[in-house]
Amino acid sequence: MARFLIILICMSFSVSANVSQSSGSNPEYQGWIEAMKTRERGPFKELRWYCNDGSVFPPKAYACVDHGGGYQHGAWSEHTLTLREQGYKIANLLAGYDPEVQLAQPGFVDDYNQLLIEKYLLAADDGWIFRRALFYRGAIQEEDERAGGRKLLLALSSEPEWIGTRYPALRIGAVLVSHGESTASVQKVRQVSAALSDQDPGFNDIRGKIHGTPDAGDARRVRDYAAGVDDSAMKAKYEDLANDIDLVYQGVPFRRSCVNRPRCFLVVRGCRKFYTRPQQRLRKITLPVTITR
Repeated sequence: MARFLIILICMSFSVSANVSQSSGSNPEYQGWIEAMKTRERGPFKELRWYCNDGSVFPPKAYACVDHGGGYQHGAWSEHTLTLREQGYKIANLLAGYDPEVQLAQPGFVDDYNQLLIEKYLLAADDGWIFRRALFYRGAIQEEDERAGGRKLLLALSSEPEWIGTRYPALRIGAVLVSHGESTASVQKVRQVSAALSDQDPGFNDIRGKIHGTPDAGDARRVRDYAAGVDDSAMKAKYEDLANDIDLVYQGVPFRRSCVNRPRCFLVVRGCRKFYTRPQQRLRKITLPVTITR
């Protein structure tokens, strides 16, 4: 953890140097950030559909069907747009991410560093500017963010520079950026939370959080909510849901995760020598590594 924080601090110095060249210190910007933490929609103004042909529509069912498909998520507020124009890349979204286009941008490394710093702040500072926006239903689509994160990390892991000198930043990205494959357990959590919110409208905000930006802390949120529920049957259902969430975020032993996926050895430093006949060799080694979902 100490090395992890040191790397993030070094990255923040790099970002600060690049940003200060264009905008300098501005107390007004800091005020905007603080306000976003308490705004119901955080850094967003409204919801919009962003279609693959460049069209943008208000939220409605199948808005992009005739426009090559697309993604629904929050639209940046005026303050967010201003901050991004000044080099402060906040409110990052990975839905519809095109790694070929983004990696070709001259400022990609700086943008990636800022993405990781924001992801860290989101986890360390109770959601940071997304503190209330995490419950803004539709602003962040978890499955789209996860798919975009996976594209980004796979693209980086195929670049020699990113499995060489920039490997620490790639490794941090694998920790902070959601990228796991959808599983039956994840789908069950989403379905159960939706069913419970239909039975108990008071649970709707937490249901929105679970669907939009799930994390391991959702189990605690469900249990805290259940503590105020009088109905014993509903309380038991909430406890079952919390247990299911715990299972989703339980670490998967390295051996079990990789035994049928030899490709993973290519992106774990020090394990390339085990790539030949990995299933047989894997049984002979023990590594203190877990892979989270």
